[in-house]
Amino acid sequence: MECHAAGVFRSAQDPHKKPTTRRRQGQAPGAPRARDETRSRRSSKPRPLLRGDARTAARGDDRVVIELECGITVYPAREEGGRWRAVWYENGQRRQCEATAEEKLAAKLDKVTERLAADAPNMERPGADLIAHYLDPDRLPVKKRWSAKHADTQRRLCERFVAPVIGKIPACQDIKVADMQKAVNAAPTEGEGARLHRCLSAMVTAAIRGGYLTSPRLREVYWQAGDRPASGPEASIQGESVQFVEPAEIPAGADVARLGQALAAGRRGELHELMASTAAYSGLRQGEGFALMVNWYLLAPLGPLTCTSSSPSSRS
Repeated sequence: MECHAAGVFRSAQDPHKKPTTRRRQGQAPGAPRARDETRSRRSSKPRPLLRGDARTAARGDDRVVIELECGITVYPAREEGGRWRAVWYENGQRRQCEATAEEKLAAKLDKVTERLAADAPNMERPGADLIAHYLDPDRLPVKKRWSAKHADTQRRLCERFVAPVIGKIPACQDIKVADMQKAVNAAPTEGEGARLHRCLSAMVTAAIRGGYLTSPRLREVYWQAGDRPASGPEASIQGESVQFVEPAEIPAGADVARLGQALAAGRRGELHELMASTAAYSGLRQGEGFALMVNWYLLAPLGPLTCTSSSPSSRS
């Protein structure tokens, strides 16, 4: 049976529910009511805010309760000025809230309905927990975890720009687009703002999957210059750009030695061995190594080169 929560309680007080035979003083029998008076009465009629199915309470006291969506049960006030109460189950626990009026209870239940409908159990946790969840490597499969360099970049961006804004919000459900915009605008330059935008976009995606947020609009924030000077023309790199390898990918000295020994067995083995050692310990890029190899073939009669570094370079 479809009904309105307000109607259940207010039906006894609604003068339109009962016929009235009393005439207004000074009004002739059968005279029509004034149009403005009719409008006034229509506008003053209470409009229900909580809609659901009505049923009798399980206690058998003939009290009518309202069943809302997502398993929320509303108990209307027993008398005028009484308290409205709502009960529901969330994360396996029985929860409830109260209010002195229907509209106040409806405002509280808006957030409850949002969490229950989206199955987002972590929306009541603070913003600092959201940041910690984003930086937690265990939330990703082992094969898709961040590299050490990317993890350090995300941690730096969160500590410097995100935590001062999002980390202070007491509940993730209270995070607004304005908060995200404030965080991304804290970046000093357009380039840093672009990196921060990508960080926040990935954070919102992870938060929606983890039940911390529900709105994908939170990721649509971009750096705004404001009163800061606009950046100049963007410089481009001609040829190969510098590439860095992770510390775990840097070969050990013994690995470089074994490579050199294997190359020494071939034609011009000494030059190839020296080439491998020079590239490993100096950080030559591929194009630079090819060019240097040609020069070595031309200048080989002048004698070999010597290397003084004790460990391979992290530049490749």
